[in-house]
Amino acid sequence: MTELSLDILSTVTGGAGPSQSWEQIRQAAAPHCPQTVAQHPAAPKSRSQAQAIGNACLTEMGSFKAAMGGREKIQAGIDAAFPR
Repeated sequence: MTELSLDILSTVTGGAGPSQSWEQIRQAAAPHCPQTVAQHPAAPKSRSQAQAIGNACLTEMGSFKAAMGGREKIQAGIDAAFPR
């Protein structure tokens, strides 16, 4: 078996669960897409579910807010919780 140093392991991402709780994510998103937040009280179980929720939030917030950083923040959160 190959041994890995802690330095190498510290660079590994994903698999440890989301960096924020679903409730924290919902609270941050609520001002921007309240209907989407209300429709999804439970955390997504897969990347495809998370992407669908993110897309719904982007649609609800509108193109201006999405273009002003909303899209990047949502995608970063999805990538953190469900690495590719």
